Amino acid sequence: MVKPILPFVVALALGACGLPDAARVRLQAQRYEGDGVIQTCSNTLMGGYHIDFARFDASHPFSAVYHLAYTPRIRDAAGPRDPYLYLRPDFYLHDQYIPSDEVKARLTGQFEFTLRDAQGQVRHLKAPIATSIWGSAGVYQLYKSELPLQPDRRYELRVSYSPGAVPPPVKEFYFVVDGCAFY
Repeated sequence: MVKPILPFVVALALGACGLPDAARVRLQAQRYEGDGVIQTCSNTLMGGYHIDFARFDASHPFSAVYHLAYTPRIRDAAGPRDPYLYLRPDFYLHDQYIPSDEVKARLTGQFEFTLRDAQGQVRHLKAPIATSIWGSAGVYQLYKSELPLQPDRRYELRVSYSPGAVPPPVKEFYFVVDGCAFY
């Protein structure tokens, strides 16, 4: 019973979100106009990308305004999905240190972003670092850190970070728009 279905499942995976999707995202990433450095991060099932912005000292306040235009549209098996904005520590992809709940509870810093498109649509988040999720991709708020980016629109992304009296135990942070493919 499995053998007759297998070619159909493989064709569906490759046609709907597989290798063609990775190629589509790669082509769309070449059209990107804006700040930061864009890179593709696709896998065999989905296309993906991330845009890294400048690193900054985690012991000092930071704010910046970034411009984004023609961002790739990403999707998974269920359809289109939005990338997330992460506050990424300097140790990303190295030792993967994530502070314990006890350490996080003492942190007083916060991060904030405002995303605005040319039509005036706004997405805003102000989040304490102590109650944010510290995952392998960085610090974020589930669902609230999603950025509803459309490939045909221009955006202004205002970000800020305040270390507070008890800053996080990292040397540097950077903001990243991350829509990488995952399994």
